[in-house]
Amino acid sequence: MQFQHRHPFRYPAQQVWDLLMTETYDQDSARVSGLTRQQLSDEVVDGCRFRRIQVTSNKTLPGFMAKVIRADRLTYTLEERYAASERRMDWTVIPMAVSDKVVATGTFEITPSPHGCERLVSGRIRVSIPLVGGKIERAIADELQASYAKTAVFAESWLA
Repeated sequence: MQFQHRHPFRYPAQQVWDLLMTETYDQDSARVSGLTRQQLSDEVVDGCRFRRIQVTSNKTLPGFMAKVIRADRLTYTLEERYAASERRMDWTVIPMAVSDKVVATGTFEITPSPHGCERLVSGRIRVSIPLVGGKIERAIADELQASYAKTAVFAESWLA
């Protein structure tokens, strides 16, 4: 399943990028989104920043998903690769459970627009679990949509 989320901001692209790439913003936006984050690594190699973050949702999973992954909350490692000069971050999600059956990858970009800039998050989710894979993909996509909508409102208030 492919997805894409767009959120406009009335501020310049570089200003928005600089704000959204701070640890303070990450922690505060995670709180607003109902997530707990723990940074595992953060390094710069050849001018490129690489981060690994363990993320746990504070939200209880629906029954069918909890049964499949044998946990009541979703926990995953988020790998991020930043191309700051392009205001782009590539991401990969590696679930703690059933990681051999779930692929979630994508990009996060801040691009200029006539009225400021736009945050574009796009990605691909593939769950290879018979009978429930599509249902889990849809649940993940719906959760991402809600989370990105909340963080867009939060980011706008941070920028003001």
